[in-house]
Amino acid sequence: MDGGLGASLLDSYPHTIAVLDGRGRIVWANEAWREFGESNGLAPGSEPTGQNYLDAIETTADPYAQRALDGLTAVLAGDRVAVSEVYPCHGTDSLRWFRMRAFSVAFSDERYCLVAHEDVTTEQIGALLTEGRQELADLLNEMLLHEVGNALTSADGALAQFDGLTADESAMRRLTRAHERIEQSIEAARRLFQLIQHRPSFERHPVEDVATTAWDALGRDAESLVVADDFPLICSPVLASALLKVLFDCPIADSDRCQVTIRAGRREFYVDDARSDPVPRNTSNVFELSPVLDDGRYTFGLSLAKPLAHLHGWNISLDSSPTGGWRFVVRTEQPHRNDAS
Repeated sequence: MDGGLGASLLDSYPHTIAVLDGRGRIVWANEAWREFGESNGLAPGSEPTGQNYLDAIETTADPYAQRALDGLTAVLAGDRVAVSEVYPCHGTDSLRWFRMRAFSVAFSDERYCLVAHEDVTTEQIGALLTEGRQELADLLNEMLLHEVGNALTSADGALAQFDGLTADESAMRRLTRAHERIEQSIEAARRLFQLIQHRPSFERHPVEDVATTAWDALGRDAESLVVADDFPLICSPVLASALLKVLFDCPIADSDRCQVTIRAGRREFYVDDARSDPVPRNTSNVFELSPVLDDGRYTFGLSLAKPLAHLHGWNISLDSSPTGGWRFVVRTEQPHRNDAS
């Protein structure tokens, strides 16, 4: 690209900008593009001009990269005028999201593509917190309507059996259970409301610290938790520990003696639960609201897992563990190990 006022203005723009030719080669990049490359491992003073941006994206084994590649290819082919895509690009110490915008540019009978990347981390974190808290609030509302409603119906039935100031023992027991059920629901709602109100700070924490906090809160045997890989999580320790506590606290037979192992993936981590229960055929059902009463304690079960994961921008799914049992896959998009691991 020739110099001039236009190039000078783009060069002073704070967001990264590059211009690609019809084959995807960089013909010009602004100063912000160069600085970002150097801060992420490129040699100081390295020249991006002449590099093929499409080839670089194609070598990245990432679903977001593939969508970006498809969009850029469509713009360069003239099939689309513009594309916009938000994608995570987390570092080892901080969360980052960018919005890629690409526009078709015609110049001297040639088709070019202007690519701009804008840091939208603050915007994205705000959206995640809003959406995650809404999911938790919806869950709280659903639980209260279900549990308190059923308890009141049961209490009404018990009260109908009263004759003056007397009632048989079955009516009294029924009324007592209804009262206890309401108390348990209110206590569970209080704990969940505390999570909804929590103001998170996303910082780097060793996964072992986060996992141990969750494990200790359940009073489990310390030797039954194995952190096979030591890696950092950029997270809210309160919310991440709450998520792991949910995964650890699944109601299963002999849960106190069941070993749980945490392993690192490339941009995800695994919670392997050596339970004997078979993995459900429809794995998404395990994350639905299913209140559990265990020794007088009300829990939300795995229904909290997805909202707590979404508060971090994570996704969670269930699969079979290669070693037997259940495997929860928590996709964080954070680099936990390199490709050579």
